[in-house]
Amino acid sequence: MTSATIGSRERRVKNFMVFGKNTRAAARRRSENCPVFAAPLRRCVGMLFLLTIGHVSAAVGSEPEIYIRLNQLGFEPHAYKSAVVFSRQPLPAEFRIVNTISTFFLTGNIKPMTGSWGQFGYYGEVNFTSLQREDQYLIKVGSAQSPEFMITRNRNELPDQLLEFMRQQRCGYNPYVDAACHTFDGRTAFGPEPPGTYIDASGGWHDAGDQLKYLLTASNATAQMLLAYELTKQNGKFIDRVNHLGQPAANDVPDLLDEAIWGLNWMLRLHPAPDHLYHQVADDRDHKGFRLPQNETVDYGWGVGSYRVVYFADGKPQGLRQYQSESNGVANLAGRYAGALRCSLAFRPTGFIRRTSISSRMRC
Repeated sequence: MTSATIGSRERRVKNFMVFGKNTRAAARRRSENCPVFAAPLRRCVGMLFLLTIGHVSAAVGSEPEIYIRLNQLGFEPHAYKSAVVFSRQPLPAEFRIVNTISTFFLTGNIKPMTGSWGQFGYYGEVNFTSLQREDQYLIKVGSAQSPEFMITRNRNELPDQLLEFMRQQRCGYNPYVDAACHTFDGRTAFGPEPPGTYIDASGGWHDAGDQLKYLLTASNATAQMLLAYELTKQNGKFIDRVNHLGQPAANDVPDLLDEAIWGLNWMLRLHPAPDHLYHQVADDRDHKGFRLPQNETVDYGWGVGSYRVVYFADGKPQGLRQYQSESNGVANLAGRYAGALRCSLAFRPTGFIRRTSISSRMRC
């Protein structure tokens, strides 16, 4: 690899991580057993959701009256297709769909939806499942119109493209920078073991623009990937472009499962005994400025770039000074952990995770 290639890769990483850091600062939140819980993996999903949802007002420069929201990633020709319209005032009775050169294609009635939410009292569904011609369209309701969207068969790669973010966040070995990081994770705090006891908590994913790791978010991300595979595996559309390390080499396992297995392996390390569950690696000492993950500069008491602290899930407030959590139990953590493992029982990725290993955790 040339120095120019390495420099370009590091610049991309820096831009990405600075963006994540700004996002984290804007939306820090605390959660059960998670000191300074930033929920970046959940935020990642939320950001992707915002990218896929259209939000349009009735007229430019005027008070918004009608809003249209739909999946901007588009629809397959024979799939169910719908959008939601809402307003503070009664909605028009009809909608129109035109292509981008304003050729009329479909009209229909807006189906009223009961109930209200927030400041909006009127909701309706626009169902255009019958429109199957591949083209680029927009929906018009009164003077409002939606963003442009596609009806096309070529949508199969989109879910796999989203996995690139997860691979960028990998800890242990990160294929994005082609380097190993935080291989000394970690030494315990709280819990039944003597303080500073070593356990293997390597792996998992870094959190947002910093380099903490959370069970709460990782278990949710893992479960979502496993569920996505289980719900759509019959279609046979998942791509296999990388191996289990995230390197560009097919390995006869869908990339979606490769990433889910990465999360499962880390989760198994956090539950080394039936009554032991760890939930967080590192803490606010991590916030020492930008650095690539393999160039750790923080000292958690065992030397710069050495062991990092691993928090035991004891159901009590944890963390540093004013950044302590408000935890009062472990049900949320344990439930998410069990849920992700339960999803994993739906498939058997030979050679990666033994089914017996997962089952033993489920009986705990």
